[in-house]
Amino acid sequence: MWRNAAKKSQKGSILVVSSNRWRWRNRCRWRKRSTLCRSQRLSSTMCLSNEKQLVSELKLRVTREQETSLMIRRSIILSCLIQEHARSVVHTADCSFSDVSGAALLCIAKEAGLTCELLRRGADPIDDYLINQGRVIRLCALSLMNCTSVYSSAAMLGMAKEAEMMCMWMLKNNKPVYFYDDPIPREIRDRHIVRSGTLNFMVSILEKSSAEHTIDKEEPASRSGPRGDGYGIAIDGAANTTRGSMEEGFLEKLWGWERLVPLCSYVKWSDYGRYLEEYYKHNANEFVAAAAAAKNPQNTNTTDMGAAVAKFCLKMEEELLRCSLDDTSTIIESSLIKERALKICGTRDIPSIVAFVCIKEEADLMCELLKHGAKPSDDIIQLSSVIRMCALSLVYLREPQSIASAAAMVGMANEAKRMCDWMKRENKLITLSLSQPRELYRSCLIRMKALDVMTRMLHGCFFSSSKQNTVRTAATSGHPNALPEEGASSQASSKTRPIPSAGPSPIRLKLAQNGKSSYKM
Repeated sequence: MWRNAAKKSQKGSILVVSSNRWRWRNRCRWRKRSTLCRSQRLSSTMCLSNEKQLVSELKLRVTREQETSLMIRRSIILSCLIQEHARSVVHTADCSFSDVSGAALLCIAKEAGLTCELLRRGADPIDDYLINQGRVIRLCALSLMNCTSVYSSAAMLGMAKEAEMMCMWMLKNNKPVYFYDDPIPREIRDRHIVRSGTLNFMVSILEKSSAEHTIDKEEPASRSGPRGDGYGIAIDGAANTTRGSMEEGFLEKLWGWERLVPLCSYVKWSDYGRYLEEYYKHNANEFVAAAAAAKNPQNTNTTDMGAAVAKFCLKMEEELLRCSLDDTSTIIESSLIKERALKICGTRDIPSIVAFVCIKEEADLMCELLKHGAKPSDDIIQLSSVIRMCALSLVYLREPQSIASAAAMVGMANEAKRMCDWMKRENKLITLSLSQPRELYRSCLIRMKALDVMTRMLHGCFFSSSKQNTVRTAATSGHPNALPEEGASSQASSKTRPIPSAGPSPIRLKLAQNGKSSYKM
């Protein structure tokens, strides 16, 4: 009897111990998850702060002539992409991001801090080796955000440590880091070797991860896209309501809708914005349908068009990687593009689809340029690279900015296709020189001016006081295709910077408030 009672007591104590152990494990898991979530938010907050500081430092040290350089534009566009992702981490409540994401944010933040320190100490924002290397590292870390490899997390944490140590060296010695010094300080030489090797390792991980970006099956259709009702009603409506007092056929009679008319200094931004909306209304749907029809001529469903464009985009990225001869920047950019192209498969949002058609056409142009003897470092290749990253950043804009930016991308993609077709027909390489045929010169001009428009809109939305209302991030629902919050204003800031001139324009036009104009070729 006593023995049975002892057995029962022993079983009861075992159950109590097991229950306590289960509670303790759950509590430890909750604390670990809470700590990880808090750490990621701190990293994302630091990342946002350092990116804003970096853009401020660039503004202080870049001359008027350098503002339109491809390197400066590349830096601004990359900062926009980083801020979009960092904001989504800050505003996500379910802590759904991995350890790799937190390591990537920390790496980006430390690299941005290193770049700021270099700029404060007089480093050239365009030609400095460490600044350009830091830009590539930040882009690579951004591309590795959703990677599942533990090795990538370790590599990025190591890279962050090296960047921090270089900053400390500059503060201690009160001078910038120069690799042209003779002799180079041993600690700097060692850190340079470690950073270069780690970057190569990160790129190799990215290549393996990027190979898995394929469309096995299409995502279920969503009635609502990220910026409209899914059927183009809101998009067309926005274009109709902003026509103002202009006569319906005035712009069509004056400019036509086949090619984008570049903006020049005689035209007010508000008037050009109305033109972009009309250009979008006349071209966007047909433009997307034509791109999707190349894959499936019977395809008329908007959701299927998004999937077809995504497949084309992925295919063209693979072709570009084969042509680019293992160029590091192209590998990183292509991986980021392929990852985000998969997210438009279930959307009916025309501006988002337009962005990836533009990216695809630029990739096609780059392939053709490389096949005809261009080098990855040539300006015309670098221009296409900047355009692709800018288009990727513009995916996250809301109406009405999304409509105007999509119009610019339609015009940009059409000119890229013209240039690509010309090379295939003439079997010649296109350069950015003035000795090109007039038709090619006009295409180059339109592309440069369209990039001015795209970067202006991007800069105004991310770095103006109204950016929280004009940029659509994953903050609203934890998904990159989230709808804007109800009641949020989508008016563009009126204090955006004037567009810098990209060179002499053969077109001179002026729209007055009363609808009259002067036009001269």
